[in-house]
Amino acid sequence: MAQTPSTESLYTVVKNTSGGSRFFGFLGNGGIRLANNEQVSVRGNLVATLGASRRKRNFTTLETALENGDLQIVSTPAPVLYDAVAAQAFQLALQDGCLGVVDPTWDAAGVSDFSAPDCP
Repeated sequence: MAQTPSTESLYTVVKNTSGGSRFFGFLGNGGIRLANNEQVSVRGNLVATLGASRRKRNFTTLETALENGDLQIVSTPAPVLYDAVAAQAFQLALQDGCLGVVDPTWDAAGVSDFSAPDCP
């Protein structure tokens, strides 16, 4: 059965764990204020985006927020791998501690069935 396409897996979800309202200048286009325990989705892989940015200060500020426990990364986009033999792209997925693959969530023809041949 085909899956309902979704682009949610293209976003990083972060959570404010600072204990209070906090402004994170490196989130979004001009920074985002988050209440304590509030979550927000930002486009793409936040770590990769800030790491590749010319603004090194933003990456350093992210590192500090993570080290201090002020911010938690809840999820990031899963890597997408192409299997040339199957002529198909797959996303990495983790289920019950077992690493496997699923069809990309944005592929309407795909299925969300988890596949990991070497797992119980």
